[in-house]
Amino acid sequence: LHYEGDLTYICKDESITISATGDGTIFGYQWQKSTGTGFIDLSIDEYPSANTQTLVMTNMSPDESADYRCMILGSTTCGTPLVPTPSTAVKVWDFFAIEEHPASQVVCAGEEVTLKVFAEGTIYGFQWLRNGVEISTDENFYADKRVLIIPNVEYDNSGIYQCRLTVEDCAGKKIVTSNPAAVYVATPTQFARKPTTQAAMLGNSVNWVVRAHVNGAPPEFEPKVQWFRGPDPLLESPKFNGTQSNSLIIANIQDSDYGDDYWVVVYGLCGNDTVRNFGLTKSEFSITSQPMNASPCQNEFVSFSVSAKSSIGEPISYRWYKDGVALLDNADYVGSHSSTLIINNSRAELNGEYYCEVKVPSSMYGLFSNVAVLDVTDKPAITKDLELIVNLMVGEKLMLEVETTGTDLIYQWYFNTEAIPMANSASYSIDEVDESNAGDYYVLVTNACGEETSEIAIVSVSTSTSDVTDQMKDGYKLGAAIPNPVNSTSEISYEVSADGFVEIVLINQLGVEVAKLVNTRLAGGEYQLNIDANALHLTSGIYSVVMRANGVQLIQRLAVVK
Repeated sequence: LHYEGDLTYICKDESITISATGDGTIFGYQWQKSTGTGFIDLSIDEYPSANTQTLVMTNMSPDESADYRCMILGSTTCGTPLVPTPSTAVKVWDFFAIEEHPASQVVCAGEEVTLKVFAEGTIYGFQWLRNGVEISTDENFYADKRVLIIPNVEYDNSGIYQCRLTVEDCAGKKIVTSNPAAVYVATPTQFARKPTTQAAMLGNSVNWVVRAHVNGAPPEFEPKVQWFRGPDPLLESPKFNGTQSNSLIIANIQDSDYGDDYWVVVYGLCGNDTVRNFGLTKSEFSITSQPMNASPCQNEFVSFSVSAKSSIGEPISYRWYKDGVALLDNADYVGSHSSTLIINNSRAELNGEYYCEVKVPSSMYGLFSNVAVLDVTDKPAITKDLELIVNLMVGEKLMLEVETTGTDLIYQWYFNTEAIPMANSASYSIDEVDESNAGDYYVLVTNACGEETSEIAIVSVSTSTSDVTDQMKDGYKLGAAIPNPVNSTSEISYEVSADGFVEIVLINQLGVEVAKLVNTRLAGGEYQLNIDANALHLTSGIYSVVMRANGVQLIQRLAVVK
């Protein structure tokens, strides 16, 4: 017989071809199939090639698995009328697939868990895994069975389970793993935080909060809660809020609300838990004065105070909170456990709601003061200042502006130390300037907590570059540049009235210093300064030559034309 491939691993719906060869006189062929008790001829109705040298079987099914041979019709004269070929085994496999995967489940501790996997085909073994790790038969007798049984489960049995099957199909032996199944083993329902009796004053409110845990429950599970008083469940109303939640609020306490017959039940996956015999008692002490809101200036000290009295003369303890967080003494706070809380160096980041919890030793239940709000007023601050030098031509627009931070700011602009009427915003402008507008400008920014003065902007106004005159003050003199405008070099004379340090700098239209022309100590007298536009790499534009000496400042304008 002749064929290609391994005929013992034929996949369902595949086709095979088997050829028979022989020597001598051959009159025909008849293919046969074993039945377990012998061979039978293949029907040409079912197998059209059953009487040919080559048997072709298409779309094979697993029930065609058998031994096949060919009977070769030879010569009766020669004593070989029928000669069988050797038989060959053909095994047709169905594709292996798991038909039933283990199912996720939630159980209570002490119950039994059953996980099963079902598949048809050749299966050599099962191996169950928990969280990716094989379960040994020493740990569980059913670890290598089709059905995994975990009796009397515990919380630690929770996990992700899968079954790994060793199987065989047309692709040979292989490992197939089931889908994962989550097993949640829930422990008995219990209160982790229980309500206790609280003291409350008439007209006040109380809040009970409970926490319940159900270890092992799915993440989305929420235990149910019901609050009761006496034989009756509490119902939602303006008086009772949260009657079926973990937080119950009783508003506007009246005499009829006092008592110890309140109780609460939590309903979980694995049973319930109940807390009984808690309630409300009348407060034995009261707050006699409340803390007041405060709006200090930045960096000032501020304090909040509370007073309380006990009906039985007990000492009273205090604990201050900010936005619900208990405070401790530190660089910012002093007196966190006293009736007066002092806040050092107040600033915006300390803003918030402050209140005090008041207690007496004989009771674990405290009273809370009213909330006092801290709202710090920031001092004025200039974050973007004026340009120091502003050079304008007659008819141009003057625009001065500052950027500031602070609360409730007031602005006042000044010209040569005189307040400018109606100039009360963060900016000041003159649409068309003339020579009378030249001078020093600045703005004073104030609020209830302080003031901040801007830099002085020195504004010069000219009709052209040729009308610049000598500048003089207190015996100091800064001459006009000659020539002006300048293309290459220009000279400026200057005079110093007394021995001292002299600085002369060159500033561009953006107020940026581009060159330091003089920076030394000089004796009183007259001097000459040469400005080389090429050596200083000056581009075309208007520059300011500024002389500073002994508190005196003089300015000349210089035009550079390239």
